[in-house]
Parts: sequence; structure tokens; C-alpha cells
Amino acid sequence: MSWFDSLPLKRMCDDMVAGSTSIIGTHLTNVTKTLLTPLAPFAITANYADRVQDYCTRIGQKIPPENLLKEAQPQIVGPCLDALKYIPSDAPLTEMFLNLLASSIDKERTCYAHPAFPLILSHLSHDEAYILYRVSEKAFESEEYAEPTSEKLLFCPLLLRNYLFYPDNYDTYGTHLNSLGLVSFYHIQSSYHHNKLYDRIILSAFGKLFANACISDNMKEIFKEK
Repeated sequence: MSWFDSLPLKRMCDDMVAGSTSIIGTHLTNVTKTLLTPLAPFAITANYADRVQDYCTRIGQKIPPENLLKEAQPQIVGPCLDALKYIPSDAPLTEMFLNLLASSIDKERTCYAHPAFPLILSHLSHDEAYILYRVSEKAFESEEYAEPTSEKLLFCPLLLRNYLFYPDNYDTYGTHLNSLGLVSFYHIQSSYHHNKLYDRIILSAFGKLFANACISDNMKEIFKEK
């Protein structure tokens, strides 16, 4: 008897598939059941079956059935499922974890799924996740005037400021993302010039790999951008 036929796992899979039937129909139900084959050895140890059911459905929508790998990468799936226990199901970071899981079992995108990404995702705040999403679309430059008596200049590009919970932490976020190897964050000029300070943030090569694995086209909706 294989691990897939074991009673606890079979019961969990049956429950998860039955739940998805009323939501997305027979075709995606089959995809979800197939998806559980690589994920089930990890999901069975989790204590949140209802949420895993929803996550499998969402992951199934991200992968063409013909691209689904038979085996998952345990160093990615295990940490992702563990981290998801502590994040609300509708949080942008949850979507990024699900994108990474989908990438890891999609034969056309598994090359992007680096085993360091689950830990990196678990270290990100909501604001840092948003910065990465926006920077993945374009490089950001900020330019602000410095007060003559200022000891420290806090600045944030306007397009980011409107959606960050704590925009005054932008400089700290950039430094943290740079330390994770995801972005290049630096002052274009090391000194003030005409009372201005210039700043620039762009994805590194590793950051582009991260974006391909973890950032999807629906992130604008997930972040509730207007």
C-alpha cells in the first residue's frame, strides 16, 4: 500500500476534493486531487485542513494540468506550509507563498523556485512585499528636498507611499531587502546637491528570480490597488 492510499491521507484528500467540487467544478477538482499527490506528505502533518483545501484549490488554478510535476521539493513545500499557518489566508504574503508553491511543482517554472525563498518570504513585512511587487514592474527613484538642519532625510516614492502601512520606514525596508539580496538600494549621490537627495531601488538578479517565482499577475488585486 502506498502512502497515498493510507487511510488518514485518503480521507483528507477526499474531503478536500469534495469541498472544491462545489466551487470550481469537476475539471479543477481533478487538478486539485492530482495536486495533492506531491503536496500531501507535507499537508498531512499540518493542523489546518480547511485552509490547505483552499490553498490547493488556489494553487491548482495557477498550474496547467499538463505542467504538474509528480514530486514536490520538500525544502520548499515543507517550510511554505508551515509558514502559512501563521498568516491570514487573504494576506498578500499568503498569495506569494502560494505562487512559490505553484512554481515549485510547475515543470515550466520550477527553475525559479529557489529553496531560500520560503525563509525569505517569512522575513518580509506587508510593506516590503508591496515594494517588491512594485519594483518588479519598474525601478523606483525618489527625489526630495532636504531641510538644511535635517540630520536624517526620510523619503519614499509617492506611488509606494500611498499603499505602505508605514511609509516612513521605507529607508529601513530598502536596507533590509538589500540585505536579503533581493534589491539594489542605494543613494545615487552620496552628498546633497542643491538641497536634494536621490535614491534608487531596483531588483537584483536574485530578486528577479524571486519575482518570477513569487509574484503573479493578480498582485494588484491582492494588494487592493485602486
